[in-house]
Amino acid sequence: MPRLHKAKLHTYFAEHDKYIGVKPGEAARIGAFDFESAFLTPFKTMFLQLTE
Repeated sequence: MPRLHKAKLHTYFAEHDKYIGVKPGEAARIGAFDFESAFLTPFKTMFLQLTE
């Protein structure tokens, strides 16, 4: 499957009624992701470095 990451994301959204049919950016705004999670620290660091 060429876009496995995308399929997994849509599967996650489908499991939660609140996020069905919602685009990833919209889901982020309504709380689909825990941006304070330690798992996201490397991504936050990378994005902060890219924007400096």
